[in-house]
Amino acid sequence: MKFLLLIALSLCVSAKVYQLDPTKSNVDFEIYKFKIDAPVAGKFKKYNASYDLDKDQLKDVIAEIEVSSIFTDHEKRDNHLKDADFFDVSKYPKIIFKSIDTLTIKDGEKGKLKGILIIKDKSLPVTLEIERKGNNFIAMTKIDRYKYNLTWNKRMDKENESLVDTIKNAAKGLIGKYVISNEVQIKINAVGKKSVK
Repeated sequence: MKFLLLIALSLCVSAKVYQLDPTKSNVDFEIYKFKIDAPVAGKFKKYNASYDLDKDQLKDVIAEIEVSSIFTDHEKRDNHLKDADFFDVSKYPKIIFKSIDTLTIKDGEKGKLKGILIIKDKSLPVTLEIERKGNNFIAMTKIDRYKYNLTWNKRMDKENESLVDTIKNAAKGLIGKYVISNEVQIKINAVGKKSVK
């Protein structure tokens, strides 16, 4: 009986559950906007996440992001992102990620972690590129927003642009093309603190 108790205690000690520290972590994204020939950067300000780090075994990663906390430093754009053209926050208030495998990764190493990303009514597989820094991680991935029903876009045309912009866009071959890329780059700086149970 004492032997079994010692085993159970040793397992509890080795397996460590971490919660993301919101004061030190970041959930950022970038999407390319052809009209300004540069990416638009944004972030989510509110989220909860946890992960189990048992020595070099990363597993049970769960994250929930409050979509209403989206911020791109442009109020009109932020409100548009929240409405039915994009995230439809009133109907789908959260973005959820759940890992589906275990990643063996030592400090300073890089690896890949598979999971399911839920945005709106779509649950699709995604792979995170992971870099470990102590008990913290940097995670990056790219998604096709169209696959998550984030399909709003508009075409560049002569009617909606000034003469100068029309000339510039024509020179770049952008007339008639969509303004916003379908590819979104996501980067998460995950700084964890031990969960107290």
